[in-house]
Amino acid sequence: VLPALDASEQQMLLPVGAIPELLIAGYSTVAYECIRLGQMLGFHVRVCEHRPEMLTELESHFSATDNVTLVSQHPARWLELNGAHAAVAIVALTHDPRIDDLTMMEAIATPAFYIGIMGSAKNSEKRRARLQQIAGMD
Repeated sequence: VLPALDASEQQMLLPVGAIPELLIAGYSTVAYECIRLGQMLGFHVRVCEHRPEMLTELESHFSATDNVTLVSQHPARWLELNGAHAAVAIVALTHDPRIDDLTMMEAIATPAFYIGIMGSAKNSEKRRARLQQIAGMD
């Protein structure tokens, strides 16, 4: 988290840099808790969710006044169009390969400081095999 503007007679501290951001790819019960954690840590939270039923649930819990931006778009498409800077953490938490895998293929091309996907060891191995076959990722 960037320090706040601070001034005294001797010096002035003017923080410059990107605001730390947590990009959540798809909404889920785990994503709900990650949004709350991101808020507590001072991150701007952006949730990309293209599924109408999940977007409705998300909108019932959060608003822009909560320092949360809701994006009605597939997270991989959003990353393809907008990218991510070095102060962004990207997490995929849906267990749906059509969301998580596609998002990771876009995320890996960004300078994001953290990229993560939730899953069991068994599911993670299956994902790794899919990403190797489809995108040549190791």
